[in-house]
Amino acid sequence: MNILFVSDVSISEVIGGAERVLFEQSTRLAQRGHNVHIMTRKLPDHRSNQEVIQGVGEWRYDVDQRNPFLFIRSTWLNSKRIFKSLIKNSSNSSATKSRRH
Repeated sequence: MNILFVSDVSISEVIGGAERVLFEQSTRLAQRGHNVHIMTRKLPDHRSNQEVIQGVGEWRYDVDQRNPFLFIRSTWLNSKRIFKSLIKNSSNSSATKSRRH
């Protein structure tokens, strides 16, 4: 099963309760064989736009923090771009799997 979590926190560094819950849920689902991804905003300490953490793909988008309007606009546009990419990759991998069977 393909699972996407959309969150405002990252599992790259578990520092609080929200990160802990997301980390536990996502990694345990991945351990059970599910295709798990997290889409979140890129934080200042993130060095890359994506990372695989214990089998979970974390996709990070840039945000513009100059004012609330730009923050919302950049969140919408950049998360939409990542979502489309994930859908495209999921469709391609599903087609490849169906050809193998």
